Amino acid sequence: MALLTDHAAGLVRGDVDVLAEMVARSVQVKAGIVGRDERERGDCLHLNYGHTFGHAIEQVSGPDTADDGQATAVGMMAAAYLARRQGRIPADLVDLHRRLLRGLGLPVTGRFDLPGLRQAWLRHKKFRDGTRFVLLNGLGRPEAGIPADDDSLAAVVADLSA
Repeated sequence: MALLTDHAAGLVRGDVDVLAEMVARSVQVKAGIVGRDERERGDCLHLNYGHTFGHAIEQVSGPDTADDGQATAVGMMAAAYLARRQGRIPADLVDLHRRLLRGLGLPVTGRFDLPGLRQAWLRHKKFRDGTRFVLLNGLGRPEAGIPADDDSLAAVVADLSA
């Protein structure tokens, strides 16, 4: 967390040295996780944090309106809201998501409808017996395969529009 906050200004400015350092660190972390879990059955699933929402957001927004990074940022906010609604994380961790993402110049809100998102999830290659999410059980404590009821998802969609 401190790594992002300490380097946010340089990332937003496009400072080549800061970008290179952050990309190198990201690749190193991801390679370590993938190397330990090549079949995506454990920790590798955690790399999808925000992506279940993000891919659906990309599909409903259309190809010209959202890129993968922006959709994933909003997806991370959606995952944080859902985790909060399920009692997994406190409100201050949702606020931390918002501050970090905004500090990096990424969007944290959007207007979507649940039926459109649901249709996108149905078409997703990883859809198995319902939509499952990667959510946090606290800072640095992700858990994959979490279902969500329609009322919670509708509330998350409302949270995103605020």
